[in-house]
Amino acid sequence: MKAHQSITQSITPGVTLLNVSRPEGERHFYVYASPSYINSTEKLPLLMTYHGLGDNCHSFLGETGFMDPAASDQPFLLVVPCATAGLIGNAWNAGTCCLQPTKVDDIAFTEAIFTELSQAGYTYDPKHVFAAGFSNGAMLSEVIGCQLSDIVRGVASVSGVVELEPGNDSGLNKCDEMFTKVNNSLAVFHVHGLKDPIVPFDGDVLLGFPAVEKDLTRWSARVGCDAQSVPNWTNGTFSSTLWPCKQRAGSSIELVTNSVGVHEWPSTAQFDTTTAIVDWMHRVVAQDAVGVQPKLATE
Repeated sequence: MKAHQSITQSITPGVTLLNVSRPEGERHFYVYASPSYINSTEKLPLLMTYHGLGDNCHSFLGETGFMDPAASDQPFLLVVPCATAGLIGNAWNAGTCCLQPTKVDDIAFTEAIFTELSQAGYTYDPKHVFAAGFSNGAMLSEVIGCQLSDIVRGVASVSGVVELEPGNDSGLNKCDEMFTKVNNSLAVFHVHGLKDPIVPFDGDVLLGFPAVEKDLTRWSARVGCDAQSVPNWTNGTFSSTLWPCKQRAGSSIELVTNSVGVHEWPSTAQFDTTTAIVDWMHRVVAQDAVGVQPKLATE
């Protein structure tokens, strides 16, 4: 066992592909350690990012821009897990979407990644583990928030929603049951296009997708925030809404909508999703350090 206890500074900066043996077969994930991560004397946040349906971890790692200097200058450890092949392409077993065999346990795979990271010598702050994803990957990120709220500090969902089987309100109820067993504070950051045809903002009963605002309202109830949302900021076609969490230190709920947005990971002059997620993550870390809830932009 001692052979695995290498220190972070011994790790070479850059991208590494690691493997985990699972009942469904050999699983893989990428780890990106930036120079700023390597040179840090502190344990830093860990960000897990999950690609969408039909995509793959390799392309998602490059396309999202989390390795770009603008993102990696704020040091954190980046992990990009790889999904398994389903009936309609690479997919995560996150609920009613996306024809992934039920025998694939992606929650257990996520937990196994933490063990493998430790054995490979990577260190991170266990109090600041975050999960983010796009589409089907966003759905898994939200399930991780439901099921692993004792491990993750926050989840970011881009064009996704909680759709645990059997979906709709029953899926949201299932998340309630999973989350209340731990009842920890949680930060939730959601980005969604109002014209999304794949995961519609107003929901899709046949596919088991609840409306996005209902999803966020239920998250607000789980983590002890207000039932009523309030406007936060507007920038062009993008608008931010918060569910205030003044009675529950550490929790936060934010929804960013794009009035002309479709099923996408938006990156425009007005709003860049990757930068926003990194900023959100470090904002949560900073707030935890001082124990102060964020103020609304309108306050």
